[in-house]
Amino acid sequence: MYHCHLQLRVGKWCRFRGQRGYSLADALVGTVLGLTTIAAVLGLYRVQLFGLRGQTAQLDVQTTARNIAQLVVSEIRRAGADPRCAKAFEGVAEAKRDRLRILSDLDGSGAIDLPGEDVTYKLESSGFLSRTTAGSTEMLSDSTVRVTDLQFRYFDASGAEMNPGANGLNSTQRAQVRRVRVAVTVQRASVDPQSSLPLTAIGSSGADLRNRFFVNTVGCP
Repeated sequence: MYHCHLQLRVGKWCRFRGQRGYSLADALVGTVLGLTTIAAVLGLYRVQLFGLRGQTAQLDVQTTARNIAQLVVSEIRRAGADPRCAKAFEGVAEAKRDRLRILSDLDGSGAIDLPGEDVTYKLESSGFLSRTTAGSTEMLSDSTVRVTDLQFRYFDASGAEMNPGANGLNSTQRAQVRRVRVAVTVQRASVDPQSSLPLTAIGSSGADLRNRFFVNTVGCP
């Protein structure tokens, strides 16, 4: 039983010594501390979330760049294939810094008449990399992952680099090409809306024109 040390009045509650409630200042301090803790936790979660998404997106960009470079190189290797030694076409029909057209007689018919035997790679002004064959064009990049730069480098039999200039290599120079190296720069927007820096990756590879080398070394009958 509590005893009041104050005079009791009818209809009034007595106050107990040592018992006090929270003040407005205490409530405000507690609220601020709680909100600060929540903000810190949410900030850490956001950093981890976008960090993981960024790593996944960067890996996707790197894979795209590498796959494009490998595709181009795989077709460069078979450029100039001429099983019948017909000598009716150029293995490298067009050679510019950002455009390459290669010909190959894959079925041994003596003519360039099948899809895949006349292939042109070109960097479009819209940021897409196109592959054209048999009058059909497909895009190797899209609006999410764009090719921002495409560079072909050409080398002769001695390993010296040949400068294509603005108009590309001429017919005599193209006949001397023995090796082509391609570099593809791919970009996509950052997955973090607070970052303006794009995700970038470069895929590069090179290939010898083995069909041309073999024909020039062994000779056609």
